[in-house]
Amino acid sequence: MWQINYLWFALPAIAGPLTIFFNRKDKNKGAKNYIDRVTAQIWTVFGVVGFCLSCMAFVVRIDILFVVSLLMGMGATLTGLVCKYKPLSIAGIIGIALSFSMLFIHGSGVYLVFAAIFIVMMIIPGHIMNKQMKKQCLKN
Repeated sequence: MWQINYLWFALPAIAGPLTIFFNRKDKNKGAKNYIDRVTAQIWTVFGVVGFCLSCMAFVVRIDILFVVSLLMGMGATLTGLVCKYKPLSIAGIIGIALSFSMLFIHGSGVYLVFAAIFIVMMIIPGHIMNKQMKKQCLKN
């Protein structure tokens, strides 16, 4: 079952070119403020650490799904705190707490918990933010 960890290497291979493609089309490339720089640095550190740990998981036994969900929860919490966006901070804290449950779950159920953590941590706050932005755009 550990062979599924090889899929982690597909993430940068797919996300890298897509990021370059979408950033090239971004018209708001102008000045970056302090929050932009801090959040970029936060996610860079967590991304590099996550990648290194994923590589190590092939040599040393590491519960990589736990580690990745914990790291992403920490990144989401820090981003929410820096941006002063409570839904993301709260979702990140919930993600951190739920990541520890993965230490006690074995078998294929761990993948469902991993997916649920990311739904709580990333998708729900994203939808809340999208709804708030649409409401704000309608006011203006």
